Amino acid sequence: MKTFTIKIDPLTGEEYFEVYLRGRQILNDPLLNKASAFTLEERMNLGLVGLLRYGI
Repeated sequence: MKTFTIKIDPLTGEEYFEVYLRGRQILNDPLLNKASAFTLEERMNLGLVGLLRYGI
């Protein structure tokens, strides 16, 4: 199963991951798991709200 694709932002030229997993699936993938470093926006978009403690 394909879990992500590397894309390039057309405006900035910056590389980013387009992720096809959500919630616990991301937390179980060592390449995609950032632990508590996910921003609030990332947590909402990736279905992680309530699954992680907020960073200190």
